[in-house]
Amino acid sequence: MGIAVFDTPPEKHMEHDFSQRDFNNVKSEFIHIFNRLTQGKKGLKRKL
Repeated sequence: MGIAVFDTPPEKHMEHDFSQRDFNNVKSEFIHIFNRLTQGKKGLKRKL
């Protein structure tokens, strides 16, 4: 488009990785993080 949004572009702090990942790996990581964040909270922990 050629239209500048900023006079000086913001600094890039991280390179994101959007590559495909194995579903079981993603599922395992999600469950691990969910359980860590909900530790001690009643009614949220469920066996998948």
